[in-house]
Amino acid sequence: MLKVFLLLVIASGISGCGGWKYKANGEVAFEIRSWNHDPIIRVVEKADTKSFMDLGEGFGKDKYRVFYKGDEITGASPETFEKIHWAYSKDSNAVYLFTCKLEKAGPETFQLLDGSWSKDSKSVYHGHQLVEADASTFRYVGNNWALDSANAYHALSSVSLGCDDNSHLKVKIFRNIDLETFKVIDGFKAQDKNGAFDALPSPNKALQPTAKSGG
Repeated sequence: MLKVFLLLVIASGISGCGGWKYKANGEVAFEIRSWNHDPIIRVVEKADTKSFMDLGEGFGKDKYRVFYKGDEITGASPETFEKIHWAYSKDSNAVYLFTCKLEKAGPETFQLLDGSWSKDSKSVYHGHQLVEADASTFRYVGNNWALDSANAYHALSSVSLGCDDNSHLKVKIFRNIDLETFKVIDGFKAQDKNGAFDALPSPNKALQPTAKSGG
């Protein structure tokens, strides 16, 4: 029987990590290597060694289950599973980020945007957070800002490892903006003809009384 060691490259934002590869011996294991600590090895106890395949970017599967960085993606179908990009993946029934299932996401129309945003034909997401927005007109405009046909959205380009909505950086929504004059100033500020918007204060509020916000 083969022993599989997955040596993963952790995302570039985490310093000190090396590469990944397979090694042979009798069980599937996930190994994290770094120049500043000894290898960390996690045995993937549920993996079937005979049918296990490395899919790259931390993904693997056997004939029974799908895994990301050694953890099972619960409910994912090995037969129809495919990577999308980075930590995103899908099968015929659902879309996943890390090991989290994106609520209501349709794999056939799902697409990644910039700034940790994504959408399908009906829903919009920041990371794994479902956002109330118009998917048909939603677009990322840069510097942490996005727009749809009526509102502006601000969220830092960062996602939580947890699947719980409470563990995620929340999206701030500025409602009823003027699209024709809306302009991004920087990573936290924007304006339109009616006023200015500041994404730093909490709860969400605009710098000008005429600029409505919520979320």
